[in-house]
Amino acid sequence: AFHSEHQAIKLKEQLLRKYPSSNVIEFPGQDSYWVRIRPQGDNREQAEFIASKLRPIEGEAFLTRLD
Repeated sequence: AFHSEHQAIKLKEQLLRKYPSSNVIEFPGQDSYWVRIRPQGDNREQAEFIASKLRPIEGEAFLTRLD
């Protein structure tokens, strides 16, 4: 999560360029802005790889299940 909508959108754009086959969304939370990336085919290995490479300005990357 980010406090700044601008930072969330910036990360979203970077992820879309780097992982064009993934679904990347930015959305508002209660007091923050979130970015979610969903690799094509819900590939867990790809999700773990992406999470290990991310170094957000605020917070950290983590995996969530969508089921």
